[in-house]
Amino acid sequence: MKSRYLSLFALALLACGGEENRPPPKAARVTPQEELAQLGKHWVSRWDERHIYESPHPLTVATLTASTQLDFAQQGQVFEELTIEERFELRRGPPVLCRSELRVPVRVRFGQRNGETAVELSRDTIVLARKCNSLEPAGVPRDLPASVAMFVLRGEQLVAVEPAGDRRRYLPTE
Repeated sequence: MKSRYLSLFALALLACGGEENRPPPKAARVTPQEELAQLGKHWVSRWDERHIYESPHPLTVATLTASTQLDFAQQGQVFEELTIEERFELRRGPPVLCRSELRVPVRVRFGQRNGETAVELSRDTIVLARKCNSLEPAGVPRDLPASVAMFVLRGEQLVAVEPAGDRRRYLPTE
C-alpha cells in the first residue's frame, strides 16, 4: 500500500514539477517609436492666437490659426505639414486674410523622459510664403526660427514639455 502511494506521489511530482520551475517568458519590450506607431502614423495639433492693438496702430485685431501635422508613415523620414491662417482687422478697410502652407522634413529622436515615452523634434529655420486677399502683407514672408521641442506621451496625446510655453498637443488622426 505504501509503495502504491509513493508511486502516485512520484508520478504527481513528475507531472507537475517540470513546467513550474521554468521562469515565465519575458514580455517583449516595445520601443518608444513602436508605441507611437501603434497609436498612429499621423499626428495633428491646432491652436489659435489673438492679438488686440490699440490706436494709433493700423490693426485692431490679428487672429492666427495654426495647424501642424506630423507624418511618421514614411520609413526613416518624418515630415511636418504647417498651415497658418491669419486674419488682420484694420481700423480702415476690409479685413486681410492670409494663408501659408509648407511641408518640411524634421529630425526625430525617440526615447524616455522621466519614465514617459518621449520624442524630440527639431527643424531648421523655415520661411513660409503668404497668400493674401490683398497686397499687404502678401509680400511679407513669415519666418519661423529653427526649433527643438520635446514631447511626452500622456494617454494618447503627445504633449510639449520643452521649451516652456510651447502649447502644442498632438493627437493621432488614424
